[in-house]
This record gives sequence, structure tokens and C-alpha cells, in this order.
Amino acid sequence: MLPLAASFTATSSYSNYYLSTARNQFSFVISDNNALLDVRYELNGNTYPITNYDPTLSIINDSNTFNADFSSLSEGIYRIYLEIEDTFENVSRIPYEFYFDNDPPTISNFSIKEIRPNLAPGAASNSYTVEFSISANDTVRVNEYKLFENGLHIETIPMSAVSFTASPTITPTFTGAEPKTYELKV
Repeated sequence: MLPLAASFTATSSYSNYYLSTARNQFSFVISDNNALLDVRYELNGNTYPITNYDPTLSIINDSNTFNADFSSLSEGIYRIYLEIEDTFENVSRIPYEFYFDNDPPTISNFSIKEIRPNLAPGAASNSYTVEFSISANDTVRVNEYKLFENGLHIETIPMSAVSFTASPTITPTFTGAEPKTYELKV
């Protein structure tokens, strides 16, 4: 009887289909009615070891994760295979298709504008508005963009678009720590 993979999937929280060198982890759950001998993966014609089992221990179940080597991949669709071998040299191959996307989005326009209220002489205000303007695109899609103020993450805006233009606005509170720096990550 062939070894069985109950599950084999990418673990990325962004997408199980769009993967990159930073999102290259896979998980598996396997079993065999005799004993497992070897687990490996094959990608682009190359085979990489994951786990070798001592046959004298008669291990019949395992679950684990591994990081696939995507260093030789270019942008495109790929199929990775989980290969499971038992002590009788029975081998199961389980395919998993994914899109390798390692090119960052391109930002074509980005600007920041602080709008301070016009106050009467002597009046104080502890807030103002910051308007961002951004245009970006990606060959696959942009999942989100994040706004930062003085290095601290203040907001995540989910996206699902190949290209977009957005104008988010925030209203920070003046703390006396001037000047403030703003950053946007796509």
C-alpha cells in the first residue's frame, strides 16, 4: 500500500497560491500502514530532502513544515511535489501548484500632504489631517498597503487589485514630537 498524504499545502497567511521567497513554507500530514522511510520535495527537476526516518522505529504518522528553496525560480506558475517513501520503497507524489511572485509592486505616484487648521491667534489644536495619495501596480496583485507614523504601524488597508489609486487620510494627534515622518509600504 502506498504512503498517504492527508494534507500538503502552503502556510502563507496572504495566499496559498501566490508565493515568494519570503512566503515559501509548506506543511504536510502523512501516514503509512507499515513505516515511513523518507520525505522529500521536488521542484523544477531538483529533489530536496525534508526528513529521513529510522526504519527500526516504525514511524507510521508525521506532520511537519518545511521551507522550499525558491532561489532558482523566476516569476511564473510552478508545481512542487511532496514525495513520501515507505520501507517497502513505495512512493507517493502529491502535486501542489503555485504562482511564484517575487517582484514587488511598482509605485508610480506617492505624495503626502499635512493640513493644519487655521486657528485664531492664541488658539491651540492638538490634531491635523494627513492626506496620502498613491498609485501602484503589480504583475499579480497588491494584497494590502500599510501606513506608518514615526516608524509605528498605524493602519493596514486590504487590497486585491493589480493596480490601484487611493487617497487614505489619517488624523494624528499632536504630541509635541515634531517633525513626524510618514511611510507607506505596499
